[in-house]
Amino acid sequence: MNVPEPFIRERLEQEQRSWSAMLPEQYDRVMCEMLEGLDVGMNTPERLEALLALADAILHRNAPRLIDSRACIFEQLLAVASDPATATSRRRIHALLLEAWRQLVAEAAAGPEHVSAVPDLPRGLVLPSGADPQAIDDPILRDAARELDIRYAQEVERWTASQRAIGHLYRLVALVHGFERAAGDSSEVDKQLERAMSAAPGLPSTLRKRLEGSA
Repeated sequence: MNVPEPFIRERLEQEQRSWSAMLPEQYDRVMCEMLEGLDVGMNTPERLEALLALADAILHRNAPRLIDSRACIFEQLLAVASDPATATSRRRIHALLLEAWRQLVAEAAAGPEHVSAVPDLPRGLVLPSGADPQAIDDPILRDAARELDIRYAQEVERWTASQRAIGHLYRLVALVHGFERAAGDSSEVDKQLERAMSAAPGLPSTLRKRLEGSA
């Protein structure tokens, strides 16, 4: 291993502290910053070992909305995977890359396809849809409207997260194709990677077609 053990240990301890102290959204953002900062003043073997260790730790965290860090891991790993100097680590790189992809696809599939413009109100009310529940005089209907408002906010949050993940997926597919064009004819390893990516459960059909070259 070309990276001094203290260097990796320090980064992993920082990841652990961030996970323990931060909300998922903040952790997600901080991990992107850590990943993107790994190449500063480091040669390829050092950066690779640190990247693989940190990516593995991040991908083992189980929480919703960890979206940007997964996309960042995929992008960083894709870049090093095309370097001939990393050939001996290619299997590890692809395993982590595909896990980041799988988790992004799962986040994309977890959200609803559509959300209404405003929350529903209980049946029988004459107030316009989306009206403030506080404007409802009847306490039972007011409580019901509040519950619907909470459910609506959760639905919007899930939809927003799903759309963010889908946006990342489209961008990452474009990056994969860009690396292929830069390298010339796609190698069998690249083709295997794309086949594995297209097989991820829940992947939108338009993305699957792009990976399979039919769109």
